[in-house]
Amino acid sequence: MALIVLVRHGQASWGAADYDVLSDLGHAQARTLGTAWRTASFAPTRIVSGRMRRHVDTADEIRAGLGDAPALEPVDGLEEFDHVDVFAESVGADGSLPELNEESMEHMFAEGLRRWISADGSRTYRESYAEFRERVRDAFADVRSSLDADDRLVVATSGGVIAAIVSDLLGVAGERWPTLAAPVVNTGTSKILVRRSEPTLISFNEHAHLAANDITYA
Repeated sequence: MALIVLVRHGQASWGAADYDVLSDLGHAQARTLGTAWRTASFAPTRIVSGRMRRHVDTADEIRAGLGDAPALEPVDGLEEFDHVDVFAESVGADGSLPELNEESMEHMFAEGLRRWISADGSRTYRESYAEFRERVRDAFADVRSSLDADDRLVVATSGGVIAAIVSDLLGVAGERWPTLAAPVVNTGTSKILVRRSEPTLISFNEHAHLAANDITYA
């Protein structure tokens, strides 16, 4: 049986001019995951990532923590949705956020995602929710088709992508996707067994490698 381990990127730079940059903690989270795997004698046979900087840097830090790891293979289609576009009514063009309390921020995100998912015609998006889901579905199918029978494949990507893959595996309705995306921890891992080309989710959002104070969601 092959194993796929989906990994959310380390903490990025939410609210900064460039979100797509790991924070110091984000680098440490990813390296800690690699070190934990080395201690547990988990040795990936392949490591792939989406093409965003935070995906590639997370994968590189995991490889550093492992100490002896296969070369990184960036692949297309595993990039996160464009949050600046989806939340355009509230997020600045540079990705900056308004000064909001936690409740107002949650409401802003919920409303932005609702409009995007419902495709209510209020505006157009550079990538629709349906297109995002189809892109991720196709990319994950490509990843699965490339597996050897005994591969242990690590995939560094984003929380929304992981939630989309998990939603498909569990048959979760599209409007429920945000409930899976929201709690994905930075460097949290989700494991999928692939037997006779059929994927089965066996764990979601594991993060025991992180100290309690290092658990983040950005």
